[in-house]
Amino acid sequence: MAEIVLTPGQRAAVESRGCALLVAAAAGSGKTRVLIDRVLDQVIREGRCVDEFLLITFTQAAAAELRGKLLAELNRRLAADPENRHLQRQLSRVYLAQISTVHSFCAALLRDYAHVLELPADFRLVDEQEAAALRERAVRAVLEEAYADPSPAVRAALDLPGAGRDDRALQELIVRVYTNLQCYPDPAATAYRWENMLDVTDCTDPGQTIWGEWLLRELQRGLQSDAAMLRRALALAEENEAVSAYAPVLQANLLLLEALASAGSWEALARIPPDFGRFPAIRKCADPETQERIKRLRTDTVARVRRRLEPFSLQPDETLRELSGSAEALRGLLALTRAFSARFAAEKSRRHLLDYNDLEHFALRLLTDRSGAPTAAAREVAGRYAEILVDEYQDTNRVQEAIYSAISREGRNMFLVGDVKQSIYRFRLADPTIFLEKYRTFAEKPAAGEPRRILLSDNFRSHAEILSAANDVFRLTMTERTGGLVYGDAEALRANRTFPDMGQPAVELHAIDYSPAGDGAPPDRAAAEAEFVAARIAEMLRQEEKIPDGDGLRPVRPGDIVILMRSLSGRTQTYLDALRRHGIPASCGSDDLFAAEEIRFLFALLQIIDNPHQDIPLLTVLLSPFGGYPADALARLRAGDRDADLYTLLCESKAPICAVLEDLRRTAQEAPLRTLLEEAEERLLLPPLCAALPNGPQRQRNLAALRSIADSYERAGGCGLPGFLRHLEGLRERGVPSSGGAAAGAVRLMTIHSSKGLEFPVVFLADLCKSFNRTDSRANVLTDPVLGLGSNCYDPAARILCPTIARQAIARRLDQEAVSEEMRVLYVAMTRPQYRLIMTCCAARLTRRLESYAQGLSLPPDAALLEGADSLGDWILLAAMTRPEAGELFAAAGQPDCALQGGHPWRIQLHTAVQAAPEAGTAASAEPACEQPPEPRFLPPYGHAAAVTMPTKLTATQLKGRELDNEAAEQTAQAPKLHFPVPRFEEGRRALTAAERGTALHLAMQHLNYAACADESGLRSELERLGRQKFLTPQQLEAVDPERLRRFFASPLGLRVLQAPQVVREFKFSVLDDGANYDPALAGEKILLQGVTDCCLIELDGLVILDFKSDRLRPGAERERAEYYRGQLDAYSRALSRIFELPVSERIVYFFATDTAVSL
Repeated sequence: MAEIVLTPGQRAAVESRGCALLVAAAAGSGKTRVLIDRVLDQVIREGRCVDEFLLITFTQAAAAELRGKLLAELNRRLAADPENRHLQRQLSRVYLAQISTVHSFCAALLRDYAHVLELPADFRLVDEQEAAALRERAVRAVLEEAYADPSPAVRAALDLPGAGRDDRALQELIVRVYTNLQCYPDPAATAYRWENMLDVTDCTDPGQTIWGEWLLRELQRGLQSDAAMLRRALALAEENEAVSAYAPVLQANLLLLEALASAGSWEALARIPPDFGRFPAIRKCADPETQERIKRLRTDTVARVRRRLEPFSLQPDETLRELSGSAEALRGLLALTRAFSARFAAEKSRRHLLDYNDLEHFALRLLTDRSGAPTAAAREVAGRYAEILVDEYQDTNRVQEAIYSAISREGRNMFLVGDVKQSIYRFRLADPTIFLEKYRTFAEKPAAGEPRRILLSDNFRSHAEILSAANDVFRLTMTERTGGLVYGDAEALRANRTFPDMGQPAVELHAIDYSPAGDGAPPDRAAAEAEFVAARIAEMLRQEEKIPDGDGLRPVRPGDIVILMRSLSGRTQTYLDALRRHGIPASCGSDDLFAAEEIRFLFALLQIIDNPHQDIPLLTVLLSPFGGYPADALARLRAGDRDADLYTLLCESKAPICAVLEDLRRTAQEAPLRTLLEEAEERLLLPPLCAALPNGPQRQRNLAALRSIADSYERAGGCGLPGFLRHLEGLRERGVPSSGGAAAGAVRLMTIHSSKGLEFPVVFLADLCKSFNRTDSRANVLTDPVLGLGSNCYDPAARILCPTIARQAIARRLDQEAVSEEMRVLYVAMTRPQYRLIMTCCAARLTRRLESYAQGLSLPPDAALLEGADSLGDWILLAAMTRPEAGELFAAAGQPDCALQGGHPWRIQLHTAVQAAPEAGTAASAEPACEQPPEPRFLPPYGHAAAVTMPTKLTATQLKGRELDNEAAEQTAQAPKLHFPVPRFEEGRRALTAAERGTALHLAMQHLNYAACADESGLRSELERLGRQKFLTPQQLEAVDPERLRRFFASPLGLRVLQAPQVVREFKFSVLDDGANYDPALAGEKILLQGVTDCCLIELDGLVILDFKSDRLRPGAERERAEYYRGQLDAYSRALSRIFELPVSERIVYFFATDTAVSL
């Protein structure tokens, strides 16, 4: 076997000694080879043994693989030198070597030193399901105690705005804050630091707070980028006489940005009104293209500036008052978190359990004293290891870093390998800044003994065209703000393998615009993209496109292909169905357990065992492949009785499922959950059915996984089916990965995260236009390692939630971190393929997006353009717009005003949704060919399409607006506001709003005895009665104007009411109405119409419907306003006419504001 030759960078990483080493190993650069060679180089040249090294990896699988490769390399070297006794001894010592995850290392350490920390020697590592059950138990107990006797701060936390209808959100918040604190070496000290930051009593300007200081700094940085965009627009205006009239406005805007950037405080910013003025009109501009580009640049820039200024909208004293107002609740939250931490620790201690956080924190407590200095135990452990080698170092947290430092020799014997560009585990609280700190401070050529940085950029995995494409994308888009570091020549990937020519580009980009064409509705984006991907794969297989195989080429096979997506949620079945329609075998090996058909069935079954009178879970069970109940039989049951629940109907028909359910309900009351699950599986024949269905072994593993979850729940002290269902609901929301892998010989669907560390011959990178998930920054309470805690503040006057500057600063920082991680996710995705990379970007109005890029793109791109990306596809398309092969994109959207970049060519094409898929054919497949159903876009239109968007229930008040009013409302951006009802103890402390005064007037008209209202004295007596009998509160009574009512009863309409034979007031109705009354396309559909009529006079010739309005309006506008309510009155008329079986003779709207009656 030929000797493997190391690159200069690899050799330096293997042979360097005497200092801390950080090896920045790019994707596919052979870092595992470097780790193994470094250990064996010291074994052979320095006489060390393999168990003198501590090797830390990220996963157990990686640890096992590393040990196996180390053993294989030992055998290879021993074969070359069979008499080497030292190498022979290493074959046995390799099994003594500590090659493990950091948690396995900590667990072994704690077992050795359990007596020092007074830990039980028989402690057990808790699994995630059991830990979740214990957390739930502990947080419930803490809240029960808090409800019994809360301190003021805890009471404020219990009433934290936005917590929801129950305390579930508060429970989740406490656990989230606790979890975030665990990634710090001293969680208690961090919590107290966060609490001290909440005290702003000494601040006179918000800029003196840590959040205000951060926001001011970010504003200044952002305004620099915005000014660069305006300068580009100004240059265009000054160069072109046709648009030179715009130059003075742009110059004024630049001066405004300069003034804003130089303001160093809230007070200074408040004195600068952000008035950007307007462009003068240029009629019949000679250069409309440049005119549009300038307008777009300025419009986008002004919008960004206004967003940047949002945190500074309040006066300094109001801003500080909001911070103070939210501080008490956050102090209470930290107090609840401390109580939860203690209770959770007690629950685990009682059961001799440790979780992963405990392993790290107990190990750190063993290894360091209160000052952070190494203990005697640490020095003893450090003496065991000649060197500490940490793989995937970019995914380390602060606690792990402190452990490594404690057991090292002042850091000099640490060998750290990783790639910050592949740090994508922020959701696991990995901290890439640890790697970046060393990356920026370690020198490439340091003095003797000083820390050294070595870059490995030679790639042994991918085709040169793929590496060139990745370099082009990330040179353009990856900066310190979007990715954590600047992607320069040192970071660029270099091809170290050559492959035979495949005869076509290795990189493809397909941009798919699925905007509606003609009169057709736009197709579903995910389905359109899935169909394109499936058809492109079918085309590759049918045409036997070639990929390298050794020194030659071979046709691509389904098993060579993987489809990578950011998330498979809601996409898996869509893609599997599209692939199978084309006869392509496909599987998904990294699905969520609760997305599996058999688990959904069992979950629904457990729900109806708990309560069988639930139609939806019962239907899930009956209509699934495991239930097999005929749908037409269920339809006949329901048609026979529309009122009873489905279980009652099944029992009356003596359906066999009822007897099974009754038996299982008895088992649920008497037996453990595992017994219940096993009996349910046996009675419903789940094991043989799963075995007979496709991917049977995986289905059976899923059933075993659910039984394991039940065991964990009961071990944690949980009992009873209702609690287990709540526990499963929580797990389902968080997601539980299923065990097992993808079927061999099939196209695989995977998330990008699941693909990390793997390589595939052909990669389809799909769903690139899926918007980034920004839920982390949308929560009511946010945490950040630097900025601490921030929350919304409740404004009792406006009854809305207002974000404090603390929350706004943390939200923006979290969004920045999220964008950086998304960039790194894209890097991981683009470095997985070996031979072919095919990217698809499918979005609505994609051409408009491309036009925006063409008008705003420069080289290098503006920071605001990069940071404003909303999907991975934005960065890919930006890069594509700089390439000469993007002719189809330029034809549709225009060409950017910048030089085009060369390099290996891509295949770049623009499609519309109806043209997107290449011609479908029958793919080569191991499965027999079968007739495929027509593609979705060729199906005949659904006959009841109009009913899909119409609710089955309408209230009459929903029908009151005119179409023009509705259109205007839809086109007006409305800021979301959360409104809260005023509690009774607050009533009387503030003035009623206009709406509340109108409600008081309607209540009076509802409860007055009309017969007693013929004169003023009788009317006043009636109002006093309403107050005495509590029909109206004192405030409401005061808001009712007796004179206004007197004028009504003295009017012709009022006299008509007093003399009417029969008066019906506040009449509630519910009727089934013909859908044609609301939309001609709904003819034959039934709509449930509900409403309450203010007043109805039943006269001899028919019904007179009255609607009282307290709207504010000017005299003379009554007729126009009455037309606004015509739809509402039409609905009242149809309903009451049917109910009373009388015609409606008149409809009248009475406006109290102007004492006017309008007949419709």
